[in-house]
Amino acid sequence: MRPGARFETKYVADGSLYHDVVHWLRMHPAGFRILYPPRWVNSVYFDNAELASYDENLAGVSRRAKLRLRWYGDKELPSRGVLEVKQRDDRLGFKQTCTVTLPSNRATLTWRSNIERMCQALPPQFRSWFREHPQAVMQNRYLRDYYLSADGAVRSTVDRRLAVYDQRYAGVPHLRRRVPIVDVTVLELKFAPELQARAAQIVKDVPLRLSRHSKYVGAVGAMHGY
Repeated sequence: MRPGARFETKYVADGSLYHDVVHWLRMHPAGFRILYPPRWVNSVYFDNAELASYDENLAGVSRRAKLRLRWYGDKELPSRGVLEVKQRDDRLGFKQTCTVTLPSNRATLTWRSNIERMCQALPPQFRSWFREHPQAVMQNRYLRDYYLSADGAVRSTVDRRLAVYDQRYAGVPHLRRRVPIVDVTVLELKFAPELQARAAQIVKDVPLRLSRHSKYVGAVGAMHGY
């Protein structure tokens, strides 16, 4: 089993139910408490011209991966970020990560130029991922809350205020082309495989529907008007 692999279960509610979801989490007998202060999560997702990563995720391919650049905070495009290859093997998820420094004139460079400059400092395996996924497809941002059960077995996040920006036809990175999407609150519970029995006692009481919700898949679908 891969180091750092974990189960991730997602539940989706209407955006207006954010406070109800948090109330359920804080009142749960597992004793969920705030792990970190809320913060903005920003990601740029990359794919190929045929949107292979999107198609694999939509089809539920058991072994799949997607490439994204992630950073935290209010900056539209940071000076540093983390490049992530997020992989999935059936229900288990795991990530390969690499810290990257973006060019000082990153906001005026095309996505192609940004990628080429980032690649110069990347290990070979990440350069090959960019060669296979050379197109910036979309950028998103959302506000995330972090919780941990009292016994440390289960981590939980609650995401809200999701915004999506189409990057497919953008000459340079920008946040002007906002995509209309459904307002949702996403509850996610994460736990190590060896803690599956303990986690099962917690997730059985979740008053929401289990979902294969993917922010990337949902965003691309909305960009196509689905």
